[in-house]
Amino acid sequence: MMGFWYYFWTINFVVAGTAFALIALIVTVRGSKDLRDMFARLKESGAAQAIADRNCKK
Repeated sequence: MMGFWYYFWTINFVVAGTAFALIALIVTVRGSKDLRDMFARLKESGAAQAIADRNCKK
């Protein structure tokens, strides 16, 4: 009976770990483009400089 639970939890952890890794990979790949676009828009609008100036005053 213990063999069943061992394999059950082993398979469960492998499936969960694989799903986490795939989701993390998708978020990393797709999110990097979004971050580049966001920073480009910030640079164009001058908001990045305003934030940097505000942080330097502290």
